Amino acid sequence: MFKAVQFAYGIFTTSIMIGSVRLFFFYIFALAVLSLSIQTTASAQTTSGKDFWLGFMYNDSGIHNPIELTVYMSSPEKTSGTVSIPALGWKQDFATEPGKGAVVHIPSDIGMARLSEAIEPKAIHVESQDTIACFALNYSAQTSDASVILPSKALGREYRVMAYSANVFPSECMIVP
Repeated sequence: MFKAVQFAYGIFTTSIMIGSVRLFFFYIFALAVLSLSIQTTASAQTTSGKDFWLGFMYNDSGIHNPIELTVYMSSPEKTSGTVSIPALGWKQDFATEPGKGAVVHIPSDIGMARLSEAIEPKAIHVESQDTIACFALNYSAQTSDASVILPSKALGREYRVMAYSANVFPSECMIVP
């Protein structure tokens, strides 16, 4: 009788193991299919383009340390373009070459939004003749912010803002029209 129980237990554990192995391979298969669909979706978006919009949020008062607002452009091809603040009439041309990026410094008094819950005419527009990648840096000695700027064609119309509870400083978001 004991041998019959051992035999039944062996069949039971083997079937559980086979079921677990099947379940494991099902999860691996599902994960592979999911990752392929995510890669397909992600590859449809790109960080390269010819038209970009960005803005710089308030970072630091700049009383003791200067604030540097910088836009970086890079391209595998030789190209040129313009960084501008259309509402204020400010602009600066740039040129890139393969292996050499371009840097444009924006005066913080006209390029950084300083108000809260208000509209300011400080949207920055980057246009280029050929495809570029665009990055932004808002630098101060105690605090810095950097970002990859998505091209206009990659932007949608609906967004969610993820924020934290306000302790000392409230969460912020910027909308660049």
